[in-house]
This record gives sequence, C-alpha cells and structure tokens, in this order.
Amino acid sequence: MIKKNRALNQGFMLLEVAGAIFLISFLMISFTETFFGCSNSILKTKEKTYAVNIAQTYAEILTNIEADVLFSNYSNCSFEKDEFYVQTYVDVLTEREGENNQSKGSLKITVLVSKNGRELAEIKTFRKAGWENEK
Repeated sequence: MIKKNRALNQGFMLLEVAGAIFLISFLMISFTETFFGCSNSILKTKEKTYAVNIAQTYAEILTNIEADVLFSNYSNCSFEKDEFYVQTYVDVLTEREGENNQSKGSLKITVLVSKNGRELAEIKTFRKAGWENEK
C-alpha cells in the first residue's frame, strides 16, 4: 500500500512539475511579446520625433527665405533627407478687408515628412507675403 501511495505521489509530482513548466513557458512567451511590443513602440516614437524635427527645421528655413526664392525652389518640391521623404508646399492666401476692398497677402507653408508611404509629420506655418493692393 505504501508503494502504491508513493507511486501515486510521484505521479502527481510529475504532473505538478509539467504544469509549472507549462505555466512558466506561457508567461515567458507573454513577457517576450510585451518586451518586443514596447521596443517597437519606442522605435516608432523615435522615428516620429526625428521626422517632426526635420519638418520643424525646414519650416523655419522656409519662413526666413525671400518670397521669390521660396516660390522658385520650394513650391511643390520633394526631396529625400536621410531615409525620409520630405515634401514642401507653398500656397498664396489673400484676405479682403472692409468696404475699401484692400487685400493683404500671406503665404501658407506646409512641410510633410513621410517614410515608406507613411505620413509621420506635417507642419503648417504662415508668413506675410509683403504686399497690399487696392482693388
């Protein structure tokens, strides 16, 4: 009878060890997935931050360039910066004021940064165009 109980206890012990190994392996898989998910998220955030920095740099440069150079070189322009694809757009906006129909010009400058067809950053800024016309 004692041998029978010992064999039964060893059988239960074997099942407990197998269950513990299964549970530990399941937890390791979950932790591994979580680790790689967090690492991927950090890399995407780093990439997006770099793209925003590129867009800010070009937006600052374009707001300080003379209007004729801005239109001739950077209106609907696209180029590559590192592994990113940068597009710049310049639009003319006018406003009419009051009854005397005075118009003021301003420029809307848009810088769009993308990578592999995914848009990562877009910055829009405005600047005075420097003209006032009577109409």
